[in-house]
Amino acid sequence: DQLQMVRQALNITYGVRGIPSFVVLDAVSGQVVVPAGESRQAVGMACRGGELQIEALLDSWLQRIPQESKEILSMLELSCQEMKVCANDASRDTKENPYLF
Repeated sequence: DQLQMVRQALNITYGVRGIPSFVVLDAVSGQVVVPAGESRQAVGMACRGGELQIEALLDSWLQRIPQESKEILSMLELSCQEMKVCANDASRDTKENPYLF
């Protein structure tokens, strides 16, 4: 069964050994940032420690994202900010000149 083969491949790739499992992946590269064995236990401990512990855990995981991915995300953020500025300028121009769309 093809679904079973996919499931097995994912289990092997990400170290999943049961349900529930929790793997933190870098969205840009697809690399494992926090493996299943470590993340599941860390979430449980952080939840018992409260909101500050959860925030600290997430911050520590963000620090583990590959530098290349951080750079790409930073460029994307700058691009979005630039587009927002351009959109604001364009809307201002159309208000000043009703012939511009």
